[in-house]
Amino acid sequence: MENLKKLREALNLSQQDLANKLGISQAQIHAYEAGLYNPRLVILKGMAKYFNTSLDYIVGHSPVMEPADTLADNTSDDTLDEVEKDFIEKIRQLSQERREALLSFLATFMKE
Repeated sequence: MENLKKLREALNLSQQDLANKLGISQAQIHAYEAGLYNPRLVILKGMAKYFNTSLDYIVGHSPVMEPADTLADNTSDDTLDEVEKDFIEKIRQLSQERREALLSFLATFMKE
């Protein structure tokens, strides 16, 4: 996770500083940056929120550092109809646990 190290160093944060902000250990930050293991999704989401960038950028799937709120900006996009906008707004009101349950349901629903 080379981009994680770049993001951390760009803000002049030590591994311990970042670990404190994310509520994890310095050893975990070291392991992520060294590629020893990958963080859980909940940790990745915290990183994306803290650095205001996408999960794809953090894990190296995108070379472009886009703000995390790009999707939020798209809700005012004219390409979304009223039902889609309403759906997105309702999803935002859900807890993280309920969002994940909804995604699981949708994945099952889409297979049918």
